[in-house]
Amino acid sequence: MKKKHIIRIAVFALVSIFVLSFINNFLSVPRGKDVVGIYGFHKEPENSIDVALVGPSETYTSFYSPLAYEKFGFTSYALAVGGMRGSCYPSAIREMEETQDPQVYVLELYGFIYKDQEDEPSIRAWIDSLPNSENRDETIREVVDPEKRSDYEKKYKKYHGNWVNRADCMNAFLDKARINRQGYSITKNFATETAVLPPDGQTMNYSISKDGMKYLKEVLAYLKDLGIRNVLFVRTPEQIQYKENQSVDEAVKLIQEAGYDYLDMYDLQDEIGIDPKTDFYNPFHCNIYGAEKVTSYLGQYLVDHYDINMDHSEEVTAEWEDCASYNDDVIGRLKEAISKGKRGYRFTQRDLLGKEQ
Repeated sequence: MKKKHIIRIAVFALVSIFVLSFINNFLSVPRGKDVVGIYGFHKEPENSIDVALVGPSETYTSFYSPLAYEKFGFTSYALAVGGMRGSCYPSAIREMEETQDPQVYVLELYGFIYKDQEDEPSIRAWIDSLPNSENRDETIREVVDPEKRSDYEKKYKKYHGNWVNRADCMNAFLDKARINRQGYSITKNFATETAVLPPDGQTMNYSISKDGMKYLKEVLAYLKDLGIRNVLFVRTPEQIQYKENQSVDEAVKLIQEAGYDYLDMYDLQDEIGIDPKTDFYNPFHCNIYGAEKVTSYLGQYLVDHYDINMDHSEEVTAEWEDCASYNDDVIGRLKEAISKGKRGYRFTQRDLLGKEQ
């Protein structure tokens, strides 16, 4: 075989591998906003995050990290995905601890109310947003049934047919490209929708499930094993009315007996200034009006109750000052979309392409 033919075959093989790898990564998107939110975390400089937040979507719809930095001076990042179960909290803490040493953890209690702590779409939203790593493998072993693990270990088995969701895949690809161009995520892990939902008086039960209580105990033990002292469990405001049962009190007792704190912002909505008529886009999630209020209240609580060292390197300060410089633009566009009835508009990294500093 001639040398040039060998070279052609080798080049073809390399190009094929590259194309297949690209297609696999392009399609491996459980939910675009979750993938982008976790992707952005891995662009943060090591040991630059002061406050780590963990939880389901209530976490990243209620707290806007660049706004907290502008108001209070601490950096923060939410390792959160939609429907995140408490069973995945140890994994999120491991992921955070791999490159960061946060001074405070804020954990959303809502992750423990889900009855099905191994719900596949929700588990995948977290696991398949992670890069291939030892932590991802360990998480699969922790929360996935042994008979199903092979489907998680090779993403293409799940997502090879994801062309039907190609718009979401493309949006995630473009957002990640914007993050790469900037060097970091401008909005961090924040997502919301532009709508105002009037309350309808519906009620639900709020209780910690049996499996949720089991995983709460495991999370508390894990935090103790790691020697993490400053942990604040929270409930974020919601519009829906809840009928609570004794399990919530039992969960709070476990948290406090472990030496950790609990802040029930659901019961403090009047103090926070939450208006159920204007501050939610659905019964469970704040819109930008509610997020501003929760960020301000929780941010003030954190600086009042924890001794957060806010000394940052020039690199980190420059990054976060840049992020904060977009706050008025981000918040203003979201409010404008609400006022114009543009339901579902979500500010993305790509919206910043025309606004260079």
